[in-house]
Order: sequence, then C-alpha cells, then structure tokens
Amino acid sequence: MDTAKHQRLDVMESTPVSVSSPGSFTLPDDGLTVALVGGAAYVTAAVAHETIGHGAACLVSGGHVLCFSSVHIVTMTSSGFIDLAGPCSGLLAGGLFWLLLRGMRRASTAVRLFLWLAMTCNLLWATGYIPYSCVLGEGDWLALIRGCEPQWIWRAALGLAGAAAYVGVIFLAAAELRAFTAGTDAATVRRRSRRLVLIAYLAGGATACAAGALDPAGAAWAITNNSAPASFLAGIGLLFVPWLRGRMESVPEAGRAMVIRTWGIALLCAALVGVFIAVLGRGIRPF
Repeated sequence: MDTAKHQRLDVMESTPVSVSSPGSFTLPDDGLTVALVGGAAYVTAAVAHETIGHGAACLVSGGHVLCFSSVHIVTMTSSGFIDLAGPCSGLLAGGLFWLLLRGMRRASTAVRLFLWLAMTCNLLWATGYIPYSCVLGEGDWLALIRGCEPQWIWRAALGLAGAAAYVGVIFLAAAELRAFTAGTDAATVRRRSRRLVLIAYLAGGATACAAGALDPAGAAWAITNNSAPASFLAGIGLLFVPWLRGRMESVPEAGRAMVIRTWGIALLCAALVGVFIAVLGRGIRPF
C-alpha cells in the first residue's frame, strides 16, 4: 500500500498542471505574490528616476540635494543634465531588467514576472513621459529641445517620437510575456495575462499613492501631480499587453508554471515596498 501510494504521488508531482485545456482544473497565479511583485516593480522605476537619476546627476554636477522623496527631488541647482538624467536612468534600468529577463530563463515564474514588470514599468514611465511633457509644456524631457525654435514644432515632433516609443514598449512587453504565459488558445492566454497585469498595475498604483500620501509637500499635491500620473497614467500601456499577447503565438519554450506563493520572494518584495513608503514617502533630507 505504501509503495503504491508513493508511486502515485510521484506521478502526480511530475505531471504539469494544465492551465489551458478547456474544462480542466486550473490553479490560478497567487494574487498576493503578484501584487507584491507589482508593487516592488514600481519601486524600481521610482527609485531609478528620482533617487538614482536626478539625485546622482545633481551630486555629479556639484550640486546639493535638499530633499528627495518617492515622487520628487529638491536641489539647489538645476540644469538640463539633471532633468534628463531621471528619464534616461529609467531607460537604462529598463534595458538592464530586459537583459536579466532574457538571461534568467530558468528562474522561477515569480522572479521572471518581477523582471518583466520592472522592465515594463521603467520603460513605460520613461517613454510615456515624453508625450506627457510635450502636451503639458513641462517635464524633464523638454530639456532636450530647450532653446529650439519654433518650439511648437519641436514639441510636436518629440511628442510623436515619444508616443511611437511608448507603443514599441507595449509590443516588447507583450513579446517578452510569451516566454512564461503559455496556452493552447488565445482566450486562455489573454485571460491569464489580463489577471497578472491587472493585479500588478493596481498594486503599483496603490504603492505610488500610499507613498505620495506621506509626502512632505502634501498628499493631495503629491498624488495628483506625481504619484498617480507616474503609476496609473504612465503604466496604462500595461492594460493593452494582454490583448496583444493573446494575438501572438507562444514561443516553443514557453512555460506553464504558475506564480506560486514563495514566502522568500513575497517578504523581500513586501520589505522593499514598505521601506519605499515609510522612508522615501516621508522624504529624506541629506543636508
């Protein structure tokens, strides 16, 4: 009896759970892990843009940082170099996470989801900020065309280039998502992708707004002018990824492993989100 039972368990453990067969049992991705991973992915974009990008550029150029938080940085000096360092840092971070995603094909689904979301969040923020700046007439990317006349033509051209880059990031995100969202039909793939993306999107926005609520400049100003636009608005391209992913064929090596509850990854992401909200949310005054 014991031997037969052990053999049966071995067979069950070695058989992959179907996530795509119509009518078959489907084990959903763990929502808590996906949410924490989504929040942590947003943190990488905010830190890359504000803390590393603007902050490092200010120090390198000989300036002093008076205060930096989750959504803005206050310096004694201002320059085009400091302005452009923020979004450019996001582009570099997105490229780094893309390389890690391509190189870590054997990592767990949760780790790969984090790398994919970090890549996508950083690139969507950096490229989406271009048309946003051009339409409103303010923002970091305008330093690129400062002094160029006629200004409206330069803003229109830069805005169109940014919009094209933003769409390109959406296609890249959908293509990279193929590697770990397999399925036998487009509807199944789209359904699973939609759930992953929606949970992560909402978690990232909630993380941004929770940190913004503690901002020393005021919660209302921080959330409406920075936190919400940088998360919900900049990341809105994520919501188009599931539809686009469903129209693409799965790559041969696509895995069907679900995002399972891994406490090590969950706690690490929770700690990252917690520190971001409690520390950067309240702002840091180094000098």
